[in-house]
Amino acid sequence: MNKLLVFLIVVGFVTEVRKGVADGISWDFNVPETSILEVSGTQADRLISPEGNHSIWYEAGTSTDRKAWIYKDTLRMSLYNAAIGGTKGRAQLQLSDLSATQLVQDVSVYFPSGLSAYQSYPSSNGWFTLAEYFMGALGTENRFRVTLSLVKSTASELYFRVSGDIRTGGTAGNGIWQEVWSDVYDNAPISLGNWLTLTFGLQTGDDSSGKFILDATDPITSATVRLFDITNWTYHPSATSPIPVTSYNPLKLYTSKSIIDWINSQGEVTEIVFDNLTVQGF
Repeated sequence: MNKLLVFLIVVGFVTEVRKGVADGISWDFNVPETSILEVSGTQADRLISPEGNHSIWYEAGTSTDRKAWIYKDTLRMSLYNAAIGGTKGRAQLQLSDLSATQLVQDVSVYFPSGLSAYQSYPSSNGWFTLAEYFMGALGTENRFRVTLSLVKSTASELYFRVSGDIRTGGTAGNGIWQEVWSDVYDNAPISLGNWLTLTFGLQTGDDSSGKFILDATDPITSATVRLFDITNWTYHPSATSPIPVTSYNPLKLYTSKSIIDWINSQGEVTEIVFDNLTVQGF
């Protein structure tokens, strides 16, 4: 990206200013509203970006089951059915073949009022993924992930949760994971029907140098809240040397059949809206 970039990121005790030419991607999704990102198979048409092309990945189904689509210059991800083996559904922006030790992301996120149906789900739920980093390629040893989720509490509130997990088994697309650390921001529930600007920062490292931060900014008041400031493992603790981020889903909607079906039963759609995405660091 041939631009001068300046980023101020507060990560615990570290204040880092990045200046100079940085690699990255950015989209404002200002493309024709008829665009539905869909082709036969599992991978969608390439998103148009001046810095390169990256794909939407669904794993299974057709646009009647799930789709990423442009509406009023935003990117909407919608799940209608659990098309993946009848157990889950996904739509995600896929950035692959990376080797990144630091990543910074800004994105505007809108949580539709229809997610009140998720709030009424009759039990708590931890599986509703919004973004995910993977350290180590699929099928390799010592794979690790950092996941941001929209979790539902027993008190019918929605909160952000972040976790770091090691892969212990399973198959492609159906991994078995064990939690190493996690945190829930439960100082205030997520407000539906409003935009938030989320700023992510991740640095690969061990339990004293690995970092994950997440800030949320109200675009109307410009008030910013630090949701997470994690210092912990961001690669597998058993690895003999640090493992970089090898793939990344900066935009993701991934959840179970039970959640999709429940939201459908309430006359709503499992859906998240994104805009103004910028990712730097790879």
